[in-house]
Amino acid sequence: MAKGVGVMDRIRETRSVLVEVHDERRRQDEKWGEQNHPIVEPSGDAGLYLSYLVSGLSGGELMSDAAKRECEKMTADGSLAWADILLEEVCELLDETDPVKRRYEMIQAAAVLVAMIESEDRRMATEGES
Repeated sequence: MAKGVGVMDRIRETRSVLVEVHDERRRQDEKWGEQNHPIVEPSGDAGLYLSYLVSGLSGGELMSDAAKRECEKMTADGSLAWADILLEEVCELLDETDPVKRRYEMIQAAAVLVAMIESEDRRMATEGES
């Protein structure tokens, strides 16, 4: 912990970030509704997807553009998985050079992880009922 920074200051800082993540989750729900996807595609491997994504870049293309394009394809064919959404968000934050915008991309990525947890909790609750 940095010198002169107390535990209560750290707690307030963390709480502030978590409120931002919560607010982003509400925005995501308003835009997309409740989302329930598999963590990875049934036949997929997130690591292979990422290497495919990077190898498929054309000259000067940003990873985030390629990831967005792939997510759009997977949405259209019904194969979209949480790993795809998360990788798109991570690519966006890695491509972003403006620190303020990059921070917002981090909040979005954190909110996607929370959405993944919520979705997985719903899935496990449903499986527990059967």
